[in-house]
Order: sequence, then structure tokens, then C-alpha cells
Amino acid sequence: MLAADELKKLQKFFNSKQEQILINSFKALSDANRHHIFELLKNSKKLSTSEIAEALKISVPLASQHLKTLEQANLVIKEKSGQKKIYHLNLDNDFVKIIINHRQK
Repeated sequence: MLAADELKKLQKFFNSKQEQILINSFKALSDANRHHIFELLKNSKKLSTSEIAEALKISVPLASQHLKTLEQANLVIKEKSGQKKIYHLNLDNDFVKIIINHRQK
């Protein structure tokens, strides 16, 4: 059973900005295609929308939708190179760092 001070520490986390970031991150990665995109970017560093679509055997518009969700969750960063959109993991995001470090062990 939790002591009162331990319970208060946990309750401070509820409805915090940090909790919302975690919820959004988990929601974004709960879709299999988005999880696969995350794994592709983890292993390839930078990929274009069309390269991701080809690797996952999905349409470019569907890949774009998934990438937009990952970008809104602050898990990936989009860069433009001419007409191409290039994506990579947001290594400034603590959640991304935790997942990468956990998977490497």
C-alpha cells in the first residue's frame, strides 16, 4: 500500500503537462504503421515520405497522414529538401530518447 507522501507525488503527475506529453506519444505510437515508421527512422536516421511509403507498402498520402500525427506528437521532425519532405526522429524529445535507449539494451 502506498504511503500518503508517495500517493501525493503520484497525484501531482496526473493532469500535468508531462502526463499529457506521454499520453500523446503513446497514442501516436499505438498505430502499427506509425510504430513501424518510428522504427524505420530509428534505424535509417532520415527518410523521405515516399521512401517510408515504399518501405511499408502503403500510399504516400497515408504515409503523410501518419507522419503528420507523429510530428504533432513531437516525435519526428520534418525538413524540406526541394519538393521532398525528409523526416527524422526528434532527439530533443525525452520520450524518444528513452525509447531509443531502451531498445538498444
